[in-house]
Amino acid sequence: MTDQVQLRIAIVGAGIAGLTAAIALQRYVNIDVHVYERATELREIGATIALGPNGLKTLERLGVSDVLDDSIAFRNKSGRPMIYQ
Repeated sequence: MTDQVQLRIAIVGAGIAGLTAAIALQRYVNIDVHVYERATELREIGATIALGPNGLKTLERLGVSDVLDDSIAFRNKSGRPMIYQ
């Protein structure tokens, strides 16, 4: 019988980096992830977030790229979205 260590991780801040880290880490059964955020609710604040090609690839690998608004994107020559705002 193998003992598997349960790793507990606290992520402070539910911004794009904190939520992306939480999504990536929650895939592991031996990791218990908790996200701590000062705001009582997550909502849009009117700011722009630009994602470059590496950021988009990361979101695709995590399986969450479908939530991006396809109508507000810069595209490469082949029509693939390269940057969302």
